[in-house]
Amino acid sequence: MRLLVRKIEAAKWRQNDIINGAEVSADAITGSLKTASNSLSVWMIESESALNDAVLAFVAEGQHVESMDFAYFDQSALEAVGLQIVNSLGRTPIEDMKQSHRDIVALTYRSLGLMANIIVDCFRTEKTRRFTKLALQNLLREAIQNKRLNPLELNPKIREDISLI
Repeated sequence: MRLLVRKIEAAKWRQNDIINGAEVSADAITGSLKTASNSLSVWMIESESALNDAVLAFVAEGQHVESMDFAYFDQSALEAVGLQIVNSLGRTPIEDMKQSHRDIVALTYRSLGLMANIIVDCFRTEKTRRFTKLALQNLLREAIQNKRLNPLELNPKIREDISLI
């Protein structure tokens, strides 16, 4: 079972009672499902136990470290509603994760709604997880200690956030 992981802004998804059928707020969709070239970036993992790998890949390519929320869902959920997934090389400095990047492509107004429904289902099935700033800092430090990440490839602000400079 392959899972796809997407960073979300959980507080915006919780503005309305989406678990009990309320409509998703526009802020949730525009904040968490912001597209580039009609595509959404996600990370693929083989199981929930590898969630930290996807989160590490995401945070290592960022500008700074702050608490973040992630939703994860079975790839088949996209396929079931006709959303297309393509392989794309990740920009993360985590070499062993670069091939795990995917894009959900050819998105439209309608298909963004389908994607929003998938994220709502993540909340219903408790497939969301919050990572605190400290947890993310620890993931980065561990990756550096294990030689999985070269700290010089991190944004200087992140190096500062994890006390490397």
